[in-house]
Amino acid sequence: MLQEHEINNLMLENLQSVIYLCNYDALFTPLRLAGQIEAMSGYRIDDFLSGKIKIPDLYHPDDQQMIFTEVRKAAKENRAYHLVHRMRHRDGSWLWVESVGKCLVDENNPDKNYITGFMLDISKRKRMQDELRKLSEIVLHSPASVVVTDKAGTIQYVNPKFEEITGYSVAEAVGQNPRVLKSGHQTLEYYQELWTTILSGKEWRGEFSNKKKNGELYWELASISPIMNDAGEVESFVAVKEDITERKNAEQALEEAKCALEKQVLALEQRNREIALFSEMQAALLDCETEEETYQVLAEYAEQLFPDVSGSLFEVSSDEETTRLVAWGGICSATPDFPFLDQFAEASRGGETITKPFLSDCYIGESDSVTTRQSLCIPLFTHGTLWGVFQLVLQPGHKVKQTQQLAVSVAQQYLLSVENLRLREELRGQAVRDPLTGLYNRRYLEAALEREISRAKRKELTVSVIMLDIDHFKQFNDQYGHDVGDIVLRQIGLFLHDSVRGGDVACRYGGEEFLVILPEICLEDAVERAESLRIGVEKMNEKEYRTYPGKLSISLGVALYPQHGDSVHTIMQAADQAMYQAKRAGRNRVQAFDG
Repeated sequence: MLQEHEINNLMLENLQSVIYLCNYDALFTPLRLAGQIEAMSGYRIDDFLSGKIKIPDLYHPDDQQMIFTEVRKAAKENRAYHLVHRMRHRDGSWLWVESVGKCLVDENNPDKNYITGFMLDISKRKRMQDELRKLSEIVLHSPASVVVTDKAGTIQYVNPKFEEITGYSVAEAVGQNPRVLKSGHQTLEYYQELWTTILSGKEWRGEFSNKKKNGELYWELASISPIMNDAGEVESFVAVKEDITERKNAEQALEEAKCALEKQVLALEQRNREIALFSEMQAALLDCETEEETYQVLAEYAEQLFPDVSGSLFEVSSDEETTRLVAWGGICSATPDFPFLDQFAEASRGGETITKPFLSDCYIGESDSVTTRQSLCIPLFTHGTLWGVFQLVLQPGHKVKQTQQLAVSVAQQYLLSVENLRLREELRGQAVRDPLTGLYNRRYLEAALEREISRAKRKELTVSVIMLDIDHFKQFNDQYGHDVGDIVLRQIGLFLHDSVRGGDVACRYGGEEFLVILPEICLEDAVERAESLRIGVEKMNEKEYRTYPGKLSISLGVALYPQHGDSVHTIMQAADQAMYQAKRAGRNRVQAFDG
């Protein structure tokens, strides 16, 4: 059996605190230490009892004065002292300790005083207190509202942010149920899913549209978590909620702006598509050689420009009889009814041109299955006379305003193309050939080259141009006279006419300069053709061919569209520069443009 002193020693060694007895002097010299001094300080008891380590040296410098002052005051007042201070461990770390003790007077020696008491390491408790304090400050000053309820949902605590956002004071909120904030925007199923989640011990996250005390609606993002007791049962709930009203308003505004932008983009895409098709139609109409060709071009592009809309082009005779020239879209009016033709005819007789579109009924189908549809009709006047009508048969409920502007543009462009075609035909009937050489003249040359370049651009083809000049022609004229010069020009013209292909165009550009247009030919082949022309002119100097005195030669320049130019002007300029390069190189030669 353990002796009493052994039991006492065992109890002292297992204490979680330190029991001390010290002299009441400046160094608090220890006389007896027991408990966890070695664990608390990192030093052995003997280090203290031998005086090697002095207890005051372990006090934090900022705490020493407070400790001495409080101990002296307690001794003077004959009461216990209670201190909380820091103490340095041997490894350099600082511990928080709680020290409770009292000063004793030796009855046998009144001048001898002692201090006895205990110290407890409270570092862990101190950290927990600091964390709780910080947590309390965080909740108190949180930018989110915090609500704590019991298991039934009765509010037990709200922080200041809750008061600020909702308008309810703490006194008004505590004891209420959070449903006081309900706006009615969430469904019953929404709340049922919330309660199922948190009662099962899981966190729930979601958004609420709630109502403030003043009735104003607001949005908040909430995180609701259950708080469990030691038995693992739900005891209460804590909700952390962020006011996201501004974000939701911004999202709504952004969504509205997005929808508006999408509509604008769709409208812009539609407009760009219409512009592209319109431009293609212009180019296709420009390529037409006859009015009959324009009918099919109009039908092809009108069907793309006006999807789900049928249409027709009518010709109106001088006696106001209508003839359908072409139709598209599958639905055509069996009997076109243009009650406004009289008005158009009267206007045209008075020299007035009407371009305003008219809405008219048209009849679809045959015999007893005829139905009435609304049609958009645009009159086509040429030189003040009603020539035809551009008609679109509209589907029921069709928005006329969206179609009308484009329809007017298409009709006017078509009419312009027809007028241009007629003008071209008229110009063909005029003098388009040079009277001396029989070749096409410069005016025709430029129109033909423009047409070939336009065709090549659309079909991604090439056009070659040969510019040629009679070498020393001025001296030839001065030596033999202009009559002989004219003979030479006629001979060159006849030679070129007989030497070009069926699709080529040979022209007299001016003076002694000639130009040959070679569609759909590469640069190498064009240079070869130019060389054959040069050799052909040289052969004209032989006796059996010669009808003039002197010897002839030509210098030729070759250029290729689109490699050397993308317009009439630039391609002709390139060929001209190439020709002058040939002249500078000694004449009687072929030079391809290399600029």
